Amino acid sequence: MWTKTFLSAALALALIGPTREAGKAEDAGPIKVAFLAIDSGPFAASMQDNINGMKLAIDYINDQGGANARKFQLVLETGDGTPSSAIVAATRAVQQDGAQFILGMFSSSIAAALVPKANALGVLVIDPWSQSDDLIGKGCGPNYFRTSTSNSMIVNAVKTFVKQTAILNWDAISVDYTSGHDLSAKFKQFLSDIGGKLVANLFAPLGTSDFGSYISQLSATPSEGLLVTIFGTDSAAFAKQQAQFALFKKYKLVLGNGFTTPPTIGGEGDFVLGVYETLSYHFSLSNPKNEAFVKVYRDRYKANPDYIDADMYVALELLRAAIDNARSTEVSAVRAALSGLKANTIYGDVELRAADHQLVRQELLTQVVRDEDGKLTFAIKANLDGPSIMPAPNPLCKE
Repeated sequence: MWTKTFLSAALALALIGPTREAGKAEDAGPIKVAFLAIDSGPFAASMQDNINGMKLAIDYINDQGGANARKFQLVLETGDGTPSSAIVAATRAVQQDGAQFILGMFSSSIAAALVPKANALGVLVIDPWSQSDDLIGKGCGPNYFRTSTSNSMIVNAVKTFVKQTAILNWDAISVDYTSGHDLSAKFKQFLSDIGGKLVANLFAPLGTSDFGSYISQLSATPSEGLLVTIFGTDSAAFAKQQAQFALFKKYKLVLGNGFTTPPTIGGEGDFVLGVYETLSYHFSLSNPKNEAFVKVYRDRYKANPDYIDADMYVALELLRAAIDNARSTEVSAVRAALSGLKANTIYGDVELRAADHQLVRQELLTQVVRDEDGKLTFAIKANLDGPSIMPAPNPLCKE
C-alpha cells in the first residue's frame, strides 16, 4: 500500500540571486505536486536520495519566488513500485489531495501505466527516471513529459566511445524488463551497423539476489566488452559476485548503464574500479546555475548532489518555467507551455521537444576512479550535448 505525507516547504535556504518576477497569482493556495517514491525492492536503496532531491528542489524554487507568485507543496506517496499501486497513488493524489502535477521514481513499466492514466485524470506527469523509447514513441501521451535520457540517447552517447575502443564483440547482461530489453536491442543494432556483434545477451529478473548462473555463462566464453544494465541493490550483488569469478578482469572494458552510480557505488566498492558508466549529471559541471545549485545542496546535506538530485530539480525547474510562462496552473495551459519549452538549466541549454515531449539534454560518459583521498569517484571522460545524441522523433508518437 502507498502512504501519503504532506511536506511543508518552509525550510529556509540561502537565496541565490534575486527573487523572480511572476504573473498575478490565481489564488493564494500552494501548487500541489505529488511525488511517487518506491520503498521496497531493488530501487528502495535510492528512495531517500530521491525524496531529498525533491525536497530541496521544492524549497530552492520556493525561495526564488515559486511559480506565478505561488509556492509549491509536496504530496509524498510511498509504496512498492508496482504499476497498479502507482496508479492507485496517482489517483488518490489527484482526486483527494488536489495535485495537478506528478513526478516520481518511475520505472519504464510504471511510466507506461501512468501515461493513459494521466490523460484520464487530467494531470501532467513529468518523468525524471525512465529510459524506454516506447514512452516517446508508440506509448507517448499528451500529458506525459520526460526529462531523463532515453535509451536511444544513451546508446548514441556511447557510440563514439565504443568506436574509439575498436572493440567489436560484446556481451550484455540487463534487467529483465522494458528498459533492459529496449537498450540491449539498440546496442545490438548499433554493433551490427559497425560490423560488430552482441554475442551473449542475458536478462536477469529485477530483484535477483544470486547471479551465479548468469556470471558462469559470461565467464565461460567472454567477449571483449561487457555492457551491464543492472539497477539498484541488484547492482551491488552482481558487482560482488562477479569478483568471485574475476569476471570483469576477463573483459577489455566494462560499460555500465545505471549500474555504477553515486547511490550504488558504496555497496559495490572496489569491485567496480575502472568501470565506465553513463551518467546524466555530475556535480563538477562548470556553469553558474550548477555551481549555485551545488552550493545550496552542500549547505543543506553536507554532500555533493548526484544525478537523482539534479534530475528532480531540473524537472521541477521546467515546470516552474512553464507555469510562469502560462501565468496559470491550469493543466491545458501548462501542457502547452511545456511543449517546446527552452530553458537554461544546471545542465546548460535544454529543450522539451514538442514532437514527443522528450528533453533534449546532455549525457556524460564517466569512469570509476580514486580521488586524491583514495575514495571512489566518477571522472568525466566525455560530455555529449543534447542535439548530438538526440534521435529523430518517432512517427509512432501521435499523442
